[in-house]
Amino acid sequence: MSWKRFAFFLTTFAVASGCIFAQTTGATLQGTLNDPSDLAVPNQTVNLQNVATNAVRTAKTTAEGLFRFNALEPGVYGLTIPAAAGFQQYVVNQISLNVSETRDLGRIRLSLGSVTDSVSVTAATTP
Repeated sequence: MSWKRFAFFLTTFAVASGCIFAQTTGATLQGTLNDPSDLAVPNQTVNLQNVATNAVRTAKTTAEGLFRFNALEPGVYGLTIPAAAGFQQYVVNQISLNVSETRDLGRIRLSLGSVTDSVSVTAATTP
């Protein structure tokens, strides 16, 4: 009887320990935004779109210009940095991420762009 009990506990321990050491399957994408003079671009929106599902994730850059997307499904992504005051839009397509991969896009240097002012005039007539 004790041999069966020992085998039961040994089997239970083996199954439980396999759950403890499970591997992560998510990928990570990161990078740094800089202006043309290599200064960090803080608080800039960065959009990442999964090409297969069209799901979009958004992040903001830190004070050092860093952005990071964690726990991404393996697949192909497109990165978009929308036009901001003084900078042009930046787009990178076909970023392929594999299981448990950490991809560093390095320093992304944003190009200067013109600031566009928009004026909207609305008039209401009085009866």
